[in-house]
Amino acid sequence: MRGRKPVPTYMKVIRGNPGKQAINKSEPKPANREPVMPDLLQGEAQVEWQRISEELRAMGCFKASDRAVIAFYASAWGDWYDAVRNLNNMTHPLAYKGDAITVHPYFRIKQMAEERLLKAASELGCTPSARSRLKVGDNEAQKQLDLELLVGKKR
Repeated sequence: MRGRKPVPTYMKVIRGNPGKQAINKSEPKPANREPVMPDLLQGEAQVEWQRISEELRAMGCFKASDRAVIAFYASAWGDWYDAVRNLNNMTHPLAYKGDAITVHPYFRIKQMAEERLLKAASELGCTPSARSRLKVGDNEAQKQLDLELLVGKKR
């Protein structure tokens, strides 16, 4: 195993590069285009796509290259919402298999959706711990950092 995932260059720049590691000046930078919501999202997943897109846009993180992660997040939200709604409508969340009592499948769907939600939210910087590692400066400072990365100026 290689160990921890490498931190993307833009995250190092935003965080202030606390470890003073070399910054990859050749790393691809995603275009500043916004993603289009996939047609396959339905119901609450569509509602969540709209909600999270506003949040990501405000954070400056709504990029076309992140479409799949945003869709995974919205889809997981839709699955979670449906499972919880169905569990709330039941008198008891148990399932019976012959004489055995087991957890209802909606409960397991809810648990799996929660795991997917947390992973995708963390990737998108949408959890409190992910946000605590970010530093957000004014737009001029960010433009200057972007320019320095682009032209290769040493800090």
